[in-house]
Amino acid sequence: MNILLTGATSGIGFELAKLYQSHQLILLARKPQTVLANTPLANCLYLSCDLSDSSLNNLEQVKAFLAAQQIASLDLVIHNAATALFGPSQLYSNELSARHLVGLFHTNLYSPITLSYLLLPYLKQAQGKLVFISSTAARLAAPDYAEYAASKAAIAAFARSLRAEGNYRCQVIYPGATQTPIFAKYGINLDSSKFAKVDKVAKSIHQAIQQDDLDYIIGLNNYSLTFLAKFFAWPFDRLYSYLRSKPKKG
Repeated sequence: MNILLTGATSGIGFELAKLYQSHQLILLARKPQTVLANTPLANCLYLSCDLSDSSLNNLEQVKAFLAAQQIASLDLVIHNAATALFGPSQLYSNELSARHLVGLFHTNLYSPITLSYLLLPYLKQAQGKLVFISSTAARLAAPDYAEYAASKAAIAAFARSLRAEGNYRCQVIYPGATQTPIFAKYGINLDSSKFAKVDKVAKSIHQAIQQDDLDYIIGLNNYSLTFLAKFFAWPFDRLYSYLRSKPKKG
């Protein structure tokens, strides 16, 4: 199998790549390939490209790379690369933070869409599958994660619409809060019980990809919460608002 995976140098992407290392792996990530030098992924096909870049350079890079490696078809494409912002939405009203916001939407939304356009012919050749890693934040009110949640909801909507347009195999997977570097840089306590271990989440995603579910929520608790929130959105949103308004102890 030829498998292309984005965001493969850390977090869920790195753990997923290890689970697929027996296949022909094409990894895309921003960091140089040297970060994988002492890992099981050292010999995988690797292209360093910045998916937050809004130009078309990335697409040309990917196309040229696949041609150079004589990759004519893909059995599986996993859009995993993502970035996040954390904090009240008012934080992103200044010019510097607005640039961060643009980078977030290019990484989480624009690049997966445009890269999908490029890769659909490769997938069609092998009757392959397109997988988008969204988030349960896309299905719930997500205080302090509003921009991240918006990008993940948008990419899920794109995937659902794409598969309705034609004979495209598109799957959307919704992991919950996970112990990844994407949030650690904001000082969030990843040891909290709210955050699942990244290797366990990656294994669940790996299992989900082998199934035919069009939409798959990782974890029974996440499934129950998103199911209830779907039918009781107003009470859930009010509950979040109430909990945030309560004075913090100490």
